[in-house]
Amino acid sequence: MMKLWFSLLLWMAGLQKKLKRWRHTTQDPHKMIMQHMLMPMNFQLVYVCARLGIADHLSYGPRSGAELAEKIGSEADTLYRLLRGLVMLEVLNEGHDGRFGLTSAGERLSTDHPASLRGQVIIEGDLARAWFDLLPAVQSGETPFRRCYGESVFDHFARDPLTAQAFNQNFSGKGMLHSLLAFYLDVENARTIVDVGGGYGDLLKEALKMSPKASGILFDLPHVIEGAVATLEAGNRVQCVAGNFFERVPSGADVYLLKTILHDWSDSQALAILKNCRVSIQEKGRLYIIEKILPERVEQAPEIVRSDLIMLVEVGGRERSEKEFHHLLRSAGFRLIRLLPTPLSLSILEAIPE
Repeated sequence: MMKLWFSLLLWMAGLQKKLKRWRHTTQDPHKMIMQHMLMPMNFQLVYVCARLGIADHLSYGPRSGAELAEKIGSEADTLYRLLRGLVMLEVLNEGHDGRFGLTSAGERLSTDHPASLRGQVIIEGDLARAWFDLLPAVQSGETPFRRCYGESVFDHFARDPLTAQAFNQNFSGKGMLHSLLAFYLDVENARTIVDVGGGYGDLLKEALKMSPKASGILFDLPHVIEGAVATLEAGNRVQCVAGNFFERVPSGADVYLLKTILHDWSDSQALAILKNCRVSIQEKGRLYIIEKILPERVEQAPEIVRSDLIMLVEVGGRERSEKEFHHLLRSAGFRLIRLLPTPLSLSILEAIPE
Protein backbone atom coordinates (compact mmCIF):
# COMPACT_ATOMS: atom_id res chain seq x y z
CA MET A 1 0.00 0.00 0.00
CA MET A 2 2.86 2.36 0.88
CA LYS A 3 4.58 1.76 -2.48
CA LEU A 4 1.28 2.38 -4.31
CA TRP A 5 0.89 5.69 -2.47
CA PHE A 6 4.42 6.78 -3.41
CA SER A 7 3.79 5.80 -7.04
CA LEU A 8 0.67 7.95 -7.05
CA LEU A 9 2.66 10.87 -5.65
CA LEU A 10 5.25 10.45 -8.40
CA TRP A 11 2.54 10.40 -11.08
CA MET A 12 0.87 13.52 -9.65
CA ALA A 13 4.23 15.34 -9.47
CA GLY A 14 4.92 14.50 -13.13
CA LEU A 15 1.46 15.67 -14.19
CA GLN A 16 1.89 18.92 -12.30
CA LYS A 17 5.19 19.62 -14.09
CA LYS A 18 3.57 18.98 -17.48
CA LEU A 19 0.71 21.37 -16.66
CA LYS A 20 3.18 24.06 -15.60
CA ARG A 21 5.12 23.72 -18.86
CA TRP A 22 1.86 23.90 -20.84
CA ARG A 23 0.79 27.09 -19.06
CA HIS A 24 4.16 28.72 -19.74
CA THR A 25 4.03 27.92 -23.46
CA THR A 26 0.45 29.21 -23.92
CA GLN A 27 0.64 32.42 -21.86
CA ASP A 28 0.56 35.78 -23.61
CA PRO A 29 4.19 37.12 -23.67
CA HIS A 30 3.21 40.71 -22.82
CA LYS A 31 1.05 39.58 -19.90
CA MET A 32 3.85 37.31 -18.68
CA ILE A 33 6.37 40.17 -18.44
CA MET A 34 3.81 42.43 -16.73
CA GLN A 35 3.12 39.74 -14.14
CA HIS A 36 6.85 39.42 -13.45
CA MET A 37 7.04 43.18 -12.92
CA LEU A 38 4.17 43.13 -10.41
CA MET A 39 5.55 40.26 -8.35
CA PRO A 40 7.73 42.42 -6.01
CA MET A 41 4.72 44.57 -5.07
CA ASN A 42 2.47 41.57 -4.51
CA PHE A 43 5.05 39.77 -2.43
CA GLN A 44 5.74 42.80 -0.24
CA LEU A 45 2.02 43.09 0.53
CA VAL A 46 1.91 39.44 1.60
CA TYR A 47 5.19 39.74 3.53
CA VAL A 48 4.04 42.74 5.58
CA CYS A 49 0.80 40.91 6.33
CA ALA A 50 2.77 37.92 7.63
CA ARG A 51 5.33 39.95 9.57
CA LEU A 52 2.68 42.03 11.35
CA GLY A 53 0.62 38.95 12.20
CA ILE A 54 -2.50 40.38 10.56
CA ALA A 55 -3.94 36.93 9.85
CA ASP A 56 -3.50 35.95 13.51
CA HIS A 57 -5.54 38.97 14.59
CA LEU A 58 -8.24 38.23 12.02
CA SER A 59 -8.46 34.54 12.89
CA TYR A 60 -10.95 35.49 15.64
CA GLY A 61 -13.20 37.26 13.16
CA PRO A 62 -13.36 40.34 10.90
CA ARG A 63 -12.03 43.68 12.15
CA SER A 64 -11.98 47.23 10.84
CA GLY A 65 -8.74 48.86 9.72
CA ALA A 66 -8.79 51.09 12.82
CA GLU A 67 -9.19 48.09 15.15
CA LEU A 68 -6.31 46.28 13.48
CA ALA A 69 -4.11 49.37 13.60
CA GLU A 70 -4.65 49.61 17.37
CA LYS A 71 -3.91 45.91 17.89
CA ILE A 72 -0.78 45.92 15.72
CA GLY A 73 0.49 49.40 16.63
CA SER A 74 0.44 50.74 13.06
CA GLU A 75 -0.55 54.04 11.45
CA ALA A 76 -4.24 53.62 10.61
CA ASP A 77 -4.47 55.15 7.13
CA THR A 78 -1.36 53.40 5.79
CA LEU A 79 -2.53 50.08 7.20
CA TYR A 80 -5.99 50.57 5.66
CA ARG A 81 -4.45 51.04 2.22
CA LEU A 82 -2.33 47.92 2.74
CA LEU A 83 -5.45 45.94 3.70
CA ARG A 84 -7.20 46.99 0.50
CA GLY A 85 -4.16 45.81 -1.45
CA LEU A 86 -4.50 42.43 0.26
CA VAL A 87 -8.16 42.37 -0.80
CA MET A 88 -6.95 42.96 -4.36
CA LEU A 89 -4.74 39.87 -4.03
CA GLU A 90 -7.66 37.88 -2.53
CA VAL A 91 -5.75 37.32 0.70
CA LEU A 92 -8.43 39.30 2.57
CA ASN A 93 -12.04 40.17 1.85
CA GLU A 94 -13.83 43.42 2.75
CA GLY A 95 -17.37 43.27 4.07
CA HIS A 96 -20.11 45.82 3.37
CA ASP A 97 -19.52 47.15 6.90
CA GLY A 98 -15.88 47.96 5.99
CA ARG A 99 -14.41 45.20 8.15
CA PHE A 100 -11.72 42.90 6.82
CA GLY A 101 -11.69 39.12 7.06
CA LEU A 102 -9.55 36.22 5.90
CA THR A 103 -10.00 34.32 2.67
CA SER A 104 -8.96 30.66 2.46
CA ALA A 105 -5.61 31.90 1.11
CA GLY A 106 -5.24 34.42 3.94
CA GLU A 107 -5.80 31.69 6.52
CA ARG A 108 -2.48 30.16 5.40
CA LEU A 109 -0.72 33.21 6.89
CA SER A 110 -2.03 32.37 10.36
CA THR A 111 0.60 30.94 12.70
CA ASP A 112 -1.63 28.12 13.93
CA HIS A 113 -2.95 26.97 10.55
CA PRO A 114 -1.95 23.30 9.98
CA ALA A 115 -0.53 24.27 6.56
CA SER A 116 0.75 27.70 7.61
CA LEU A 117 3.04 29.56 5.21
CA ARG A 118 3.71 32.44 7.58
CA GLY A 119 7.22 31.32 8.52
CA GLN A 120 8.25 30.79 4.91
CA VAL A 121 6.90 34.20 3.86
CA ILE A 122 8.72 35.93 6.74
CA ILE A 123 12.01 34.26 5.81
CA GLU A 124 11.81 35.12 2.13
CA GLY A 125 10.59 38.65 2.88
CA ASP A 126 13.44 39.32 5.26
CA LEU A 127 15.91 38.10 2.64
CA ALA A 128 14.26 39.79 -0.35
CA ARG A 129 16.40 42.95 -0.25
CA ALA A 130 19.35 40.87 -1.39
CA TRP A 131 17.76 40.37 -4.82
CA PHE A 132 18.15 44.08 -5.54
CA ASP A 133 21.93 43.58 -5.35
CA LEU A 134 21.86 40.85 -7.99
CA LEU A 135 23.21 43.07 -10.81
CA PRO A 136 26.41 44.24 -9.05
CA ALA A 137 26.87 40.78 -7.56
CA VAL A 138 26.72 39.13 -10.99
CA GLN A 139 29.33 41.60 -12.20
CA SER A 140 31.63 41.05 -9.21
CA GLY A 141 30.92 37.46 -8.19
CA GLU A 142 29.94 38.46 -4.63
CA THR A 143 27.06 36.91 -2.71
CA PRO A 144 24.16 39.40 -3.04
CA PHE A 145 22.99 38.91 0.55
CA ARG A 146 26.42 39.60 2.04
CA ARG A 147 26.84 42.63 -0.24
CA CYS A 148 23.44 43.95 0.85
CA TYR A 149 23.56 43.23 4.60
CA GLY A 150 27.30 43.08 5.29
CA GLU A 151 27.00 39.65 6.96
CA SER A 152 26.04 36.07 6.16
CA VAL A 153 22.43 34.96 6.26
CA PHE A 154 23.14 32.72 9.26
CA ASP A 155 24.73 35.56 11.24
CA HIS A 156 21.65 37.59 10.33
CA PHE A 157 19.36 34.85 11.67
CA ALA A 158 21.34 34.67 14.91
CA ARG A 159 20.71 38.38 15.50
CA ASP A 160 17.00 38.33 14.55
CA PRO A 161 15.05 35.94 16.82
CA LEU A 162 11.77 36.18 14.85
CA THR A 163 13.43 35.28 11.54
CA ALA A 164 15.51 32.52 13.16
CA GLN A 165 12.39 31.04 14.77
CA ALA A 166 10.49 31.27 11.48
CA PHE A 167 13.38 29.55 9.66
CA ASN A 168 13.60 26.61 12.05
CA GLN A 169 9.84 26.20 12.41
CA ASN A 170 9.47 26.29 8.63
CA PHE A 171 11.64 23.17 8.40
CA SER A 172 9.98 21.58 11.43
CA GLY A 173 6.50 20.19 11.80
CA LYS A 174 6.48 18.73 8.27
CA GLY A 175 5.65 15.23 9.46
CA MET A 176 4.70 13.83 6.07
CA LEU A 177 7.91 15.14 4.47
CA HIS A 178 10.18 13.71 7.15
CA SER A 179 8.27 10.40 7.33
CA LEU A 180 8.67 10.03 3.58
CA LEU A 181 12.40 10.77 3.68
CA ALA A 182 12.95 8.43 6.64
CA PHE A 183 11.21 5.63 4.68
CA TYR A 184 14.09 5.72 2.19
CA LEU A 185 16.84 5.51 4.82
CA ASP A 186 18.34 2.10 5.55
CA VAL A 187 18.73 2.66 9.29
CA GLU A 188 16.86 -0.28 10.79
CA ASN A 189 20.05 -1.75 12.32
CA ALA A 190 21.75 1.55 13.15
CA ARG A 191 23.17 2.07 16.62
CA THR A 192 23.78 5.84 16.62
CA ILE A 193 22.37 8.36 14.15
CA VAL A 194 23.80 11.89 14.00
CA ASP A 195 21.72 14.59 12.31
CA VAL A 196 24.27 17.25 11.31
CA GLY A 197 22.68 20.71 11.19
CA GLY A 198 19.40 19.01 12.10
CA GLY A 199 17.42 22.05 13.25
CA TYR A 200 14.70 21.05 15.68
CA GLY A 201 15.24 17.32 15.09
CA ASP A 202 12.14 16.35 13.09
CA LEU A 203 13.96 14.18 10.55
CA LEU A 204 16.03 12.53 13.30
CA LYS A 205 12.87 11.63 15.25
CA GLU A 206 11.38 9.99 12.16
CA ALA A 207 14.63 8.12 11.46
CA LEU A 208 14.63 6.77 15.01
CA LYS A 209 11.12 5.39 14.46
CA MET A 210 12.64 3.33 11.63
CA SER A 211 15.46 2.21 13.94
CA PRO A 212 13.95 1.24 17.33
CA LYS A 213 17.28 0.25 18.91
CA ALA A 214 19.25 3.34 17.87
CA SER A 215 20.04 6.49 19.80
CA GLY A 216 20.23 9.88 18.13
CA ILE A 217 22.44 12.95 18.35
CA LEU A 218 21.03 16.28 17.17
CA PHE A 219 23.90 18.61 16.23
CA ASP A 220 23.49 22.28 15.39
CA LEU A 221 24.49 25.80 16.42
CA PRO A 222 23.89 26.78 20.07
CA HIS A 223 20.91 29.08 19.43
CA VAL A 224 19.23 26.38 17.32
CA ILE A 225 19.82 23.70 19.96
CA GLU A 226 18.20 25.95 22.57
CA GLY A 227 15.02 26.01 20.49
CA ALA A 228 15.23 22.28 19.82
CA VAL A 229 15.47 21.39 23.51
CA ALA A 230 12.25 23.32 24.12
CA THR A 231 10.38 21.37 21.43
CA LEU A 232 11.75 17.83 21.82
CA GLU A 233 9.73 15.40 23.91
CA ALA A 234 11.32 13.77 26.93
CA GLY A 235 12.52 10.21 26.46
CA ASN A 236 12.78 10.34 22.69
CA ARG A 237 16.34 8.88 22.59
CA VAL A 238 17.82 12.15 21.30
CA GLN A 239 20.88 13.86 22.76
CA CYS A 240 21.26 17.53 21.80
CA VAL A 241 24.81 18.73 21.11
CA ALA A 242 25.75 22.31 20.19
CA GLY A 243 28.66 23.05 17.90
CA ASN A 244 29.88 24.18 14.48
CA PHE A 245 30.13 21.61 11.68
CA PHE A 246 33.05 23.52 10.13
CA GLU A 247 35.05 22.67 13.27
CA ARG A 248 33.84 19.16 14.09
CA VAL A 249 30.85 16.83 14.22
CA PRO A 250 30.06 14.23 16.93
CA SER A 251 32.25 11.18 16.42
CA GLY A 252 31.78 7.42 16.52
CA ALA A 253 28.31 7.06 14.96
CA ASP A 254 27.45 4.60 12.19
CA VAL A 255 24.91 6.82 10.42
CA TYR A 256 25.22 10.53 9.59
CA LEU A 257 22.44 12.64 8.06
CA LEU A 258 22.92 15.87 6.10
CA LYS A 259 19.54 17.20 5.01
CA THR A 260 19.65 20.31 2.79
CA ILE A 261 22.91 21.45 4.38
CA LEU A 262 25.49 21.30 1.60
CA HIS A 263 23.51 23.48 -0.82
CA ASP A 264 23.92 26.40 1.62
CA TRP A 265 27.68 26.49 1.05
CA SER A 266 30.39 26.87 -1.58
CA ASP A 267 32.29 23.80 -2.78
CA SER A 268 35.22 24.44 -0.42
CA GLN A 269 32.88 24.86 2.57
CA ALA A 270 30.82 21.80 1.63
CA LEU A 271 34.05 19.81 1.35
CA ALA A 272 35.09 20.93 4.85
CA ILE A 273 31.77 19.65 6.28
CA LEU A 274 32.13 16.32 4.50
CA LYS A 275 35.74 15.91 5.66
CA ASN A 276 34.63 16.40 9.27
CA CYS A 277 31.99 13.72 8.75
CA ARG A 278 34.64 11.43 7.26
CA VAL A 279 36.91 11.87 10.29
CA SER A 280 34.03 11.12 12.68
CA ILE A 281 32.16 8.27 10.99
CA GLN A 282 32.80 4.61 11.75
CA GLU A 283 34.64 2.77 8.98
CA LYS A 284 31.54 0.71 8.14
CA GLY A 285 29.19 3.64 8.60
CA ARG A 286 26.94 5.36 6.07
CA LEU A 287 26.37 8.97 5.17
CA TYR A 288 22.99 10.10 3.82
CA ILE A 289 22.87 13.41 1.97
CA ILE A 290 19.40 14.74 1.19
CA GLU A 291 19.51 17.41 -1.51
CA LYS A 292 18.06 18.51 -4.83
CA ILE A 293 19.93 17.24 -7.88
CA LEU A 294 20.55 19.96 -10.45
CA PRO A 295 19.34 18.83 -13.91
CA GLU A 296 21.36 19.07 -17.10
CA ARG A 297 18.62 21.11 -18.79
CA VAL A 298 16.30 23.72 -17.24
CA GLU A 299 13.07 22.18 -18.55
CA GLN A 300 13.80 18.91 -16.73
CA ALA A 301 13.33 20.54 -13.31
CA PRO A 302 12.83 24.34 -13.41
CA GLU A 303 11.97 24.38 -9.70
CA ILE A 304 15.49 23.15 -8.88
CA VAL A 305 17.05 25.78 -11.13
CA ARG A 306 14.97 28.34 -9.23
CA SER A 307 16.29 26.91 -5.96
CA ASP A 308 19.86 27.21 -7.29
CA LEU A 309 19.29 30.94 -7.89
CA ILE A 310 17.92 31.35 -4.36
CA MET A 311 21.09 29.70 -3.02
CA LEU A 312 23.19 32.04 -5.17
CA VAL A 313 21.50 35.20 -3.90
CA GLU A 314 20.71 34.42 -0.28
CA VAL A 315 23.51 32.22 1.05
CA GLY A 316 26.23 31.99 -1.58
CA GLY A 317 25.64 28.26 -1.99
CA ARG A 318 24.47 26.17 -4.93
CA GLU A 319 22.46 23.15 -6.00
CA ARG A 320 24.66 20.46 -7.51
CA SER A 321 24.49 17.83 -10.22
CA GLU A 322 25.06 14.14 -9.56
CA LYS A 323 28.52 14.46 -11.12
CA GLU A 324 29.41 17.33 -8.77
CA PHE A 325 28.31 15.30 -5.74
CA HIS A 326 30.46 12.38 -6.92
CA HIS A 327 33.48 14.70 -7.08
CA LEU A 328 32.82 16.30 -3.66
CA LEU A 329 32.34 12.96 -1.93
CA ARG A 330 35.43 11.43 -3.52
CA SER A 331 37.51 14.46 -2.46
CA ALA A 332 36.27 14.02 1.13
CA GLY A 333 37.06 10.28 1.26
CA PHE A 334 33.58 8.91 0.56
CA ARG A 335 32.18 6.81 -2.27
CA LEU A 336 28.65 7.35 -3.57
CA ILE A 337 26.90 3.98 -3.75
CA ARG A 338 23.25 4.92 -4.33
CA LEU A 339 21.15 7.86 -5.49
CA LEU A 340 17.49 7.49 -4.58
CA PRO A 341 14.93 9.85 -6.14
CA THR A 342 11.83 10.56 -4.03
CA PRO A 343 8.36 11.77 -5.04
CA LEU A 344 9.51 15.21 -3.92
CA SER A 345 12.17 17.41 -5.51
CA LEU A 346 14.69 15.96 -3.05
CA SER A 347 16.94 12.97 -3.67
CA ILE A 348 18.88 10.85 -1.20
CA LEU A 349 22.56 10.12 -1.81
CA GLU A 350 24.02 7.24 0.17
CA ALA A 351 27.79 7.18 0.61
CA ILE A 352 30.31 5.04 2.50
CA PRO A 353 33.89 5.72 3.63
CA GLU A 354 36.58 4.75 1.12
